[in-house]
Amino acid sequence: MKRFIPFVLIIAGLLISANSYGQCPDQDRTATFHTYNITPESCPGESDGELQVTFNDYAGTPYNSVTLLQEDVGPVDIAFSVAGNVTFTGLEAGNYIMRVKGADGCDVFVAITLIGDFSIVIGNTSEIPTTFNVTNSDPESICSDDDLVIDLDGSESGVTYTAVLNGVASAFDAAGTGSSISITVPSGSYADGDSVSVQADNGVCPIEPMSGDFDLTVTTAPNAGTGIDTILCDAETVFDLDELISGADPGTWSEATGTVSINGSNEIAPNIEAAGTYTFNYTVTGSGPCPDAVTSVQVEIEASPDAGNDDLGAVCDSEGTFDLNSLLSVTPGAGNWEDVDGVSGFDASGSFDPSTTAAGDYDFRYVVVGNKCDNDTAFFTVTVDAAVTAGTTNDPEVCADNTAFDLFDAVDGEDAGGTW
Repeated sequence: MKRFIPFVLIIAGLLISANSYGQCPDQDRTATFHTYNITPESCPGESDGELQVTFNDYAGTPYNSVTLLQEDVGPVDIAFSVAGNVTFTGLEAGNYIMRVKGADGCDVFVAITLIGDFSIVIGNTSEIPTTFNVTNSDPESICSDDDLVIDLDGSESGVTYTAVLNGVASAFDAAGTGSSISITVPSGSYADGDSVSVQADNGVCPIEPMSGDFDLTVTTAPNAGTGIDTILCDAETVFDLDELISGADPGTWSEATGTVSINGSNEIAPNIEAAGTYTFNYTVTGSGPCPDAVTSVQVEIEASPDAGNDDLGAVCDSEGTFDLNSLLSVTPGAGNWEDVDGVSGFDASGSFDPSTTAAGDYDFRYVVVGNKCDNDTAFFTVTVDAAVTAGTTNDPEVCADNTAFDLFDAVDGEDAGGTW
């Protein structure tokens, strides 16, 4: 007995109707559809729409085959499934009919149409990126140590714009903002004669080239090399500034204040210059889009150390601390005192206590240490004299009829050499 079982299911604005024909059991054969999904084509002109239908078994019998037909066209795709998930891909926009056949030969026709004038419409979720213009001049002149900046007069959000060098996409890009943008290509990543363009990619549609390209004219940047600072002694008569620069192109030297004389061999004479720190600039002239390259170095001209004149000194062993700095002919503080004889009572600051040592001559030196200049030393001899005593009186008594009396008999413990 042939039975007709109508079935209508509306899901998400879709009208899905099911009719069963053929020799089928007497029980109801109602197909239950769980998921209906359309993944539309990504870009205009592409046919990659996807229709996915998930359904349950009916009457305990699994579906054996599913056929999708486009109305008035014919079968589009055929898929066999024993699980219940069927996916059709590469669909054009249009109306479709699904035929589902059970394992027992019972057919279920499912007509899939939208409520309205159209059937399944495989629409566009993304558009091909809009074409914008590269605005760099052609050719573009650039210095080799500068970054290349590519300017685009517009952009779209969600689109990535990539620099293309000689037809090959580079690793340098910029995200679209909805307005004009720039793409930076670092120095060293391009070469003279390169052809530069831009492509756009929204991650869905085919990559789209932007309008305009240009060639690069690259000028090698001048190289002023690497400089080092130095210290010179004002006793030196000549110094070659070229010793302070390495790896440079031919260039010229100058001094920032203009007060230091530089001869034609790039030499200076520290002995005729005032002590101090000077800045010297080494300049290599640039050409085209490249500016001059300049490397600066610091030159300190050190004043030669001056410890002053040698001298002699004397001090009594009964005196308190003696300041050796009083013997200097220069301002104290630049140097250090040293004890030559290892005498006791000496301090490196220049303090000397003569009461702690025996009478005699003692040698000291005052040393001013230089950096690039040699040390300077002044020598000093200090004589320590022993204190003298006139002794103590013993208050002698003398008889009036004595004809002579030795006054030395009137004192005890006196040092010789005293006078009455």
